[in-house]
Formats: sequence, C-alpha cells, structure tokens
Amino acid sequence: MSRLIVTRKTPVFALARGCAILVDGKRVGKVYQNGELVIPVDVGPIKVQAKMDWFSSNLWESTMGSEDVRIILEMNKKLSSILLALNPFKSGQLVLRGV
Repeated sequence: MSRLIVTRKTPVFALARGCAILVDGKRVGKVYQNGELVIPVDVGPIKVQAKMDWFSSNLWESTMGSEDVRIILEMNKKLSSILLALNPFKSGQLVLRGV
C-alpha cells in the first residue's frame, strides 16, 4: 500500500472552505487552504478529482506503485476572476497536477 498526498496551494479563494477529493469516484476527504490530505491507496490504477460546489478539477489518472505520490490542487491560472464570475459552472477552474 502506498500514499497519495494532495496539497492545496490556491490564491485567495474560498480560504475557509475545504475541497472534496474523490478517488475512483468515492469521496475520501477534504483538503483545506495550504493543507495536505494523505490518502492510503492500493497499488494499481487510480483516478483522482477535486470538487467544491460547482467547481471541479480535471481527472488526474496514474498507476500507483509502492512509492508515495504527491499531487497539487490549485486554481487554473489562465482564468481571470471576471471570467470565473461570468461562467462559474464551467469545469476546469480547479487543476490537479503531479509534482
């Protein structure tokens, strides 16, 4: 068994709100501003997504081995706050990426 470590480093956005982390479609916990969520996972394929209200991230996929894996959750830097306010229901505001 290995660990998936999700780190949230987003700018000033929903500071006090937790972001739900889903592994293989099941909610496994929340990660907060400048925090980490450590998730024990089995070896093999894995799909991870983050959700907060109507925001959702990309689907991050990998194959877990015996080593721990770190991923970062952040806001999409390409989207301005004005665009975000005009179209809050579009997915892609949250981004999961490997370290």
